[in-house]
Amino acid sequence: MLRPTLLPLAVLAFAAAAHAGEAPLVIADFEEGGLKPFEANDQIAIVAEHASSGTHAVKVAPGGALSANGYSGLVADWSKHDVVKFDVFVPGDQNVQLAIQIRDPMDAPNYWAWHNRYTGLAPGMNTVQFPVADIWRGEVLRRDVAGMLDPHAIKRFVIIPQNSPVPLFVDNIRLESFPAPKVEVPGLKAFDVDPVGAPGFVGFTSLTDQDLYAKDKGFGWKPGSQFANTNPGICIRLQPDNLFRDWISLSNAELLVDLPNGKYHVAMQLEDPGAWEYMQNYRKRTVTAEGATVLDESMSCDDFLKKYFRNQDAEDLPGEDPFDKYVETRHPWREFDVVVADGQLNLGFRSEDAYGATLSALVISPVEQAGKTRQFMTFVKEMRRVDWSQSWKGVSKPPTAPIFAGKAGAENQRDGFALYAVSPYAAQEYTGDVSNDPLPAKDAAVSALRLRAAIGETEPATFGLMPGRKLGKVEVTVSSLKGPGGATLPPSSVQVRVGRYRFSRHDGEQSGLYSVRERELRFFNRTEADTLRCDDGMARRFWVIVEVPETAKPGTYQGQVTVTAEKGGKREFPITVEALPFKLPMAKHGFTVYGCGVLPIIYYDEQKKHQMQANETMLKDLSSHGMNYTTEPLYSPNCIWKDGKIEVTNLAEVDAGFELWRRYGFKMDCPVGFPAGGSVDAIIADQPINGMPSTQFIAGWYQGLTDIAKARGWPHPGFCFGDEPNIPDTLNRLTAIHNALHAVSPDIWTCIAYHLESPESVAMMKTVDVHHFKDFSSVEQFKQVKSQAKFLLNCNIGFGRTPFGLHEWRAAKERGTDGCITYSYTGSHIDLFYDLDGRESDYSCSPPRLDGTRDTVAYWECTREGVDDFRYATALAQLAEDGKAPADAVKKAKDLLTEGYELGATKSGKGLRGDGGAIGAADAWRRKAQDLLVVVAGKK
Repeated sequence: MLRPTLLPLAVLAFAAAAHAGEAPLVIADFEEGGLKPFEANDQIAIVAEHASSGTHAVKVAPGGALSANGYSGLVADWSKHDVVKFDVFVPGDQNVQLAIQIRDPMDAPNYWAWHNRYTGLAPGMNTVQFPVADIWRGEVLRRDVAGMLDPHAIKRFVIIPQNSPVPLFVDNIRLESFPAPKVEVPGLKAFDVDPVGAPGFVGFTSLTDQDLYAKDKGFGWKPGSQFANTNPGICIRLQPDNLFRDWISLSNAELLVDLPNGKYHVAMQLEDPGAWEYMQNYRKRTVTAEGATVLDESMSCDDFLKKYFRNQDAEDLPGEDPFDKYVETRHPWREFDVVVADGQLNLGFRSEDAYGATLSALVISPVEQAGKTRQFMTFVKEMRRVDWSQSWKGVSKPPTAPIFAGKAGAENQRDGFALYAVSPYAAQEYTGDVSNDPLPAKDAAVSALRLRAAIGETEPATFGLMPGRKLGKVEVTVSSLKGPGGATLPPSSVQVRVGRYRFSRHDGEQSGLYSVRERELRFFNRTEADTLRCDDGMARRFWVIVEVPETAKPGTYQGQVTVTAEKGGKREFPITVEALPFKLPMAKHGFTVYGCGVLPIIYYDEQKKHQMQANETMLKDLSSHGMNYTTEPLYSPNCIWKDGKIEVTNLAEVDAGFELWRRYGFKMDCPVGFPAGGSVDAIIADQPINGMPSTQFIAGWYQGLTDIAKARGWPHPGFCFGDEPNIPDTLNRLTAIHNALHAVSPDIWTCIAYHLESPESVAMMKTVDVHHFKDFSSVEQFKQVKSQAKFLLNCNIGFGRTPFGLHEWRAAKERGTDGCITYSYTGSHIDLFYDLDGRESDYSCSPPRLDGTRDTVAYWECTREGVDDFRYATALAQLAEDGKAPADAVKKAKDLLTEGYELGATKSGKGLRGDGGAIGAADAWRRKAQDLLVVVAGKK
């Protein structure tokens, strides 16, 4: 969509043909008919097509793979080079995914000891590249085995097309050193500031915390310099590129650089890109040059929040450049001039905040070389862009002019737009395509919106707008909904939102492919920032979400939807809401999502003033979408030791949080996570903790918290020591610590998310009390776990109607689940509206806004529909057991329960999930359930 993965020829020429360090080492170029070191098989062949070097490439058929080993001639020592590169040509017009696997002598525990990299490829020629120093173990987001592969001892290299429908052409697999920039700037010094072991960057000299000043080097840190953080596990982020993503955090450090006397221009990068929920914040940071202050920056709470939410109203369009739009604006250079008069530049960095002065890059150049320095900085930006684009490849194309036919053509001629029918379950396309709609309308035109809901139920209705020309500001309003006897639904019962488009991971994959798709459903036309202007040719889906209040009278309510375009026409059509004469019972099952918490994390005292209000907003939103449980308390207990036992210092705060739970109907019989204490190693080894035997510590901390929770009416605590363990050693450690806690008291509950795949995982399973057990597991495995569980959650079921609805209804009966959970509410992101890093932030289903309100997303609205299906099944179950109900109604209820159970069928965790057939069947099932419940309510 935005940038090819190969640099333009002009930039390549600019980058130079000469290379620093070692000469390129070709692993395979497939010339002269040779495959070595890759092994021959029936699915690969050398062909004279799509070669990037020479005349031949290797053609890999769908389902094939390229595999090289040490015994087949693969070079083992990659350490003398900086990057791994190879070229791949993709025929046709589809994007494909590629898996890369590299191994060294460490072969256990198999997959998690190997390097597993996934990337996306666009149609045409692609260059895949990654640093030799960045060959981690495991996956980019899951590194269960610490450290990197040994670049001196590579023994296996595999390139695997992932479900590619077309053959791929691979060529010129090589190792290279970083190229030297063609633009040579006399006197320029460029430093890549990073912890030991971080990937380098082209044209920059590595500067780590170990580089003390030495005269022969001419640069380094002054002895005694203080660093706040140099831990590679923290200081090497995952994005955006190998220059800016790693840094050293400086608390009171001085850098010395030998320079001829003169005037110099200095550019430095101080931004921390962030990780997971953390986003950079600080109170104050300063930089001095030659003793004079050149940078004095403070960040207040308001400054931080404005930065955090600065993209909350952004919308992304095909053809936009996300690197310039987001990456560059997020990482401004700090620049100044300085005069050196003593042959050495002294740069002082100071911040009392752990992540205030995070220095990642430094460029020093004579001011008289300003022109060439600008060329060098342009080169740096383009090389950063190439580096970044390995993990970000846009796939969406700008929309083409729509073709209107029939009634839509007449509407467009008159009003400048056409309205079209689209259900909430369709993946809204910016092209207006509704071919993927699981509930297709009989008539493509929109003649009316119709909703049907029980008292207290919320239902969405949607329609689309396809512009035929620039429309300017577009407004959508809903009139008062009038019902029986003059009753009306209050305005607060009706939300009107519009789907906004964002760059998001293509098909949810972590391949580096990004597409433009509808994500946040936002209110609009409240301020200039959120004004909806349809001048971009993008189709829009509008959401009318109606809550039938608990106090509403049953009957039919009618109103009118009005669509007005500033530079077009006006359209009106009716909306009908049928309020059914019954209320749905609350589910006794637990429904929740991971990542429930107030974000951003509280860094400033001013944020605490609004924490309770933010928590209440969150609980209200969770409750309105059918959730009745969270796995963490709103306020975690703050624990101290006093008189040999634990004391919670914020009892009133924790009490208030659980009282808020009760107010919104949250279940108090579901366990929640409480803070663990003490050294895990000491507990496992039965060594003293805080000067007392480990058993005494366990009793004081873990049993103590459990007793406090019981006495105050809190949910039962659960203690978690890991997440999704895969490694035998990790599983054994978890087993040991769980057993240590249970040896003190079986009332100390342990919890973890996991699946069964090894004897070690089975052994650990038997020591777990609260099981977050993976949905893909077999029914037999669930039954095995149920026999051990005090509480069993169906884990990572996925958002949407089917997973939270009839799929879970069946799981409760067949698997014995007590609840279900998936990922994620608002957890795990750096900036909710900056999703270009291959992480999991675009799983967020309820993004907060600066004003304290929340956006929503389509799958969050559809998830509520799933919980409602579960509640309809609950109502049918109650009817089926009602001895006073008519016999024919009881039979129909039982038949519908059987049908619903079948619709929730699974086979090894796979089956009817969210596809069109499942949605259509569930919708028809619910209508039959509604009809039956209406009849029964009428007889009562």
